[in-house]
Amino acid sequence: MRAGMIALLALFSSWAAAAERTVVNAGAANLKVTHSSLWKRNPAARKGVALSLERGGNVIILFSGESNATPEAQLDAYENEVRPTAEKFKNVKKELVEVGPARGYEAQYQFEKDGVKALIYVTVFTHQGMAYRLVGVQQMGIVPVEPEYLEVRASLQFLRDRREWLDKFEGKPAPTALAGGLLTYTLNRPRWMETTFDKQQAYEFIETASYKFMLEGAWVDIRLRKSLGDPRADLEALKGYIASFYQNATVRQAEYQGAEGRVPGYEIEAVSGPYTRLVRLATLSAGNVTMQVWLESLRTLQETTLGDWEKLLAGLRLRDATKPGLDLAYPIYEEDEPQAANPALETVLAKAARVLPESAGEQVLGMSGDGAKALVSNKYGVYLVAPASGKRSRLALDPIPKGNVCWSQDGQRIAYAAAQDAVVATLEPLVLKKVPAKAEDVGWGPGADQLYVVENVFQDRMNNRFTVQRLALLDLDKHTRTTVLEYPLARIGHPALAPDGKTLALACNRDLPRTKGGSQLFVCAPDGTGLRRLGEGRAFIDALAWAPDGAGIYAVQSAATDEQEWSAEQKDVCVFDPKGGKPNNLTRSGHISKVWCLGGDVYLEAKHWDLPASQQGVFRMAAQDLVQAAQGLPEPAAHGAKNLREAVERAVKEAAGGKDLKKFKPSPESMRQIGDAFAGAIQSQTGLKLDFSAGSLRHLHRLIDRLDSGEDDLSFLIGLGAYYGETLRRCAGAEWAIRPEPFGNWKPGTDAADSPYAQIVLPFSHPYLIALGSENAWVWSEEQLNERDEGSRLLLVYPPSHQKEAVKAAEPSAYREAFEKLDRGDVKDALDLLAEELRRFPKNGRLAREAIALCNAAGSAEAAKDLTRRALEAGNQVPELLVRYADALAKDEPAQALEFYKRAAHKRWPLPDVLFKLGKTYAALGKADLAEACWRKAQRRADKNTKQEILALMGLAAPAAAGAQATDDEPADD
Repeated sequence: MRAGMIALLALFSSWAAAAERTVVNAGAANLKVTHSSLWKRNPAARKGVALSLERGGNVIILFSGESNATPEAQLDAYENEVRPTAEKFKNVKKELVEVGPARGYEAQYQFEKDGVKALIYVTVFTHQGMAYRLVGVQQMGIVPVEPEYLEVRASLQFLRDRREWLDKFEGKPAPTALAGGLLTYTLNRPRWMETTFDKQQAYEFIETASYKFMLEGAWVDIRLRKSLGDPRADLEALKGYIASFYQNATVRQAEYQGAEGRVPGYEIEAVSGPYTRLVRLATLSAGNVTMQVWLESLRTLQETTLGDWEKLLAGLRLRDATKPGLDLAYPIYEEDEPQAANPALETVLAKAARVLPESAGEQVLGMSGDGAKALVSNKYGVYLVAPASGKRSRLALDPIPKGNVCWSQDGQRIAYAAAQDAVVATLEPLVLKKVPAKAEDVGWGPGADQLYVVENVFQDRMNNRFTVQRLALLDLDKHTRTTVLEYPLARIGHPALAPDGKTLALACNRDLPRTKGGSQLFVCAPDGTGLRRLGEGRAFIDALAWAPDGAGIYAVQSAATDEQEWSAEQKDVCVFDPKGGKPNNLTRSGHISKVWCLGGDVYLEAKHWDLPASQQGVFRMAAQDLVQAAQGLPEPAAHGAKNLREAVERAVKEAAGGKDLKKFKPSPESMRQIGDAFAGAIQSQTGLKLDFSAGSLRHLHRLIDRLDSGEDDLSFLIGLGAYYGETLRRCAGAEWAIRPEPFGNWKPGTDAADSPYAQIVLPFSHPYLIALGSENAWVWSEEQLNERDEGSRLLLVYPPSHQKEAVKAAEPSAYREAFEKLDRGDVKDALDLLAEELRRFPKNGRLAREAIALCNAAGSAEAAKDLTRRALEAGNQVPELLVRYADALAKDEPAQALEFYKRAAHKRWPLPDVLFKLGKTYAALGKADLAEACWRKAQRRADKNTKQEILALMGLAAPAAAGAQATDDEPADD
């Protein structure tokens, strides 16, 4: 049979040699094709068929059409078309090929249906906006199609350059700005088409922009975010984020030429589906802001887009937002105010090395015994991370952990609790073993295949007071289960066996009031006998770790407390002697969330909303260094809700002269004394810094959470209200407006009085109502103070019924006379009085709005314009007035209008309409990059019509429907 096939091939070769070659110009396909005259040309029966050849049962067909689809997408489309029609369909070969100047894929398939077998050859490529597919089909047992198919492919020649398409593809360099000009860069448009509005911006980013390559196989993403405090950590965080989307990614260090020097980065190559992707990435940091940029491309576009990447990096410029004199189109604010370093934690970590930076939205689940691996999770999945290199790979854990994981001593397995199971996972290769157990927590047992499991016997989902748990030892090999610890209303956690396997440490509530929160540290034999408590008092234990020599047990816990409240936020690492004695607090800073003891080192995770980025993450330090660092720090005070209330009550009563608080009548002087006393009591009990600064207002809601709405908590309410009012007085010039009335007669109220001359604050009522869950009460923040109307007084009113009287006293007689005239219909005299008042108080925005509204109502547009000008010249910063004046200037004097629009935009939350108009003015002045920056910012919160106008101004098609929008800034899908 083999001899017959050779003879058949020889015969085919002689026919092909003897046959003439026929040239075909497929004008619509922009191709010239040569084929053997032995092949019969068929009329194109299908749309898009440029050439159809047939010989015997074999066919060769060339398809073409207008499209920017990548070869990868074309091949996927072909397989999706043919595969469902076949009984058998097998991919035999797939490789990159070149067709003239184009690059594409050649694939070979085995096809079978209804007993007919065939070989299919497919070549796909894209050239100058045309997508091509060359298909050869050979029925098995007849003359091979491959030789002629390959000759046809080699003969393909493009007739001409498609100039119109090339102009678009080559594009023109377009300067682009983000964050009002904080970041600038250049991309060729429309070679790169903006897709920013097709994605929702995640809250942790200042601003983002994204682009799609015209050939649809490459993507650029640019993001601005708060820096982690270390440029290298910023880069590693981006590398980890990108690598987390791929299995077995190859990561290479890289360096690129930037606008102001060399920029470090990475290249990540990985297989995603059937195709190879390359991601080039880099970060650039300036001040407290980091720019993240990456270009992701399919393999066929990696060379094509390299020049774009190099030009993008070469033109990137990031300004330092912390330096004065930065002239931005609109201001850049962080979601949270910068946090000061915690001095106690600074002492603790003086000799520590950060092995994992804190990454927003990620949780560290566990560390291997040698510290070489960490397990982290985020909303995309669970990842195995090598801290030394930053390399990470996704673990297909199903079900996923609902808490911490524990590593086996050999580092090959992990165990964790899931929704309804205890799970043991072998890591390489990944093998999961599930054990139905209603597990809440797990720990390795004395045997290699034994597992301690904290089981939920009853879950009290109302308030957790009656939750019941037990500790069981599961033998995974023998499939046996033994109860280790069980008692009424038990709550158990963090079972951790000593390295020698002879002692089990755990947290439980055996010796405590069992209907309240908290636990204590216990040790016992591995079978649960000889249970013995270590230390005294209640605690909230979050993690346990044995020292390798078994001489100490490290526990992350809150300071000892008698109730379940407040101090649960003040977490430190304490070391216990298994033989007994008082534990030693090793961190004394209140911000440690987890601990691991690996070798001779202790690994600490510092994580808290009140810490700067530089102090957050996983840190490694020698155990001895940690002990020495702790010796220089004061022991934190043991406190609980009861202790806190008692301290506040003592301080407030003493400041009030020891009087019965129900009979106490406040005064401005007593508010100063009580505010100081309250701040001192809170700080001594909790370490919370209350210094009467505007920044300390962010702590108010935490204090309000401690406020009891009952009468027994009057001292806390008075102290909190006094501190709130005194903070506004000392940092914002507020004034106490008090009618001396006993607190026993006080009733809460809401703001009712209204005047341009006074803004009302009810320092006792609003915190009280917030504690009750009211949605109509609020407290001032630092940001609101910065934005408030400077022309009106801030009145701290007590009691609430005193509002109208206080406001009336703040209003000048001329203002009241003006409204009396208006009531009689004497508009002109009233307007004269209001205009005079505005001259006296030019920065009073509310007064200016009233006067201008009256001008417009009276049909006096010129008077309104004149009052607006005078108010602005006097320094009034009310956005409404700034925009009104800028609108009048925009047509004839855009440069002057720009300055007023900018002043209106330089608020913490500039209105979309202001940004939209500012952008149009920049465009009129020829500054397209800043115009687009304003429109990007406006588009996020603009109304539907404005959004559509912005898209039109930027030359963008309408984005996908909201329901189809991407929800994450993750690498593009195929």
